Amino acid sequence: MNSDSLTLNLLFLSLNHHPQRAPPPKKKKEKKTRLLMALPMQRSLLRSFVQSMHEEGIVNDDFYQLLAMKETVRPDYVVRAVTSYCLSAQNLFSHLTYHICQPEVDYHQVNTAACEFYARTSSCSRALYWTKNEYSKLRRKFETLVQMERKIIDLENGH
Repeated sequence: MNSDSLTLNLLFLSLNHHPQRAPPPKKKKEKKTRLLMALPMQRSLLRSFVQSMHEEGIVNDDFYQLLAMKETVRPDYVVRAVTSYCLSAQNLFSHLTYHICQPEVDYHQVNTAACEFYARTSSCSRALYWTKNEYSKLRRKFETLVQMERKIIDLENGH
């Protein structure tokens, strides 16, 4: 073998030889580990949050049954149920506000729309105002709950 062919062979070998490098970090595995660690923490935060809502009287014992249904029905059951409730309540309050603000209040329509929230008294506007404020507090709490539930769902799905 002449020196030129030896030089070419060495050059070829050096170009094709890659020193052994450490494998790239396993980002997917690390991410999954972080998610698995975050999931119990998020669930604990949610349990504490719901417990505080219960202690404040915002939700009752039936709400715990709703939370349990997500295990048997579907993971986003609570998110859907609470979101649906909030939309329905918002529509109810819009309807009540509309009827209360009319020059001549049609008490029959108001009573039909929300017999539990509304009584035929001279303090209807104050009762509606109080109820709307209480609902606003509840809605903010439920929005936080929905965010926490969605975070759990994302963590369970590996996002």
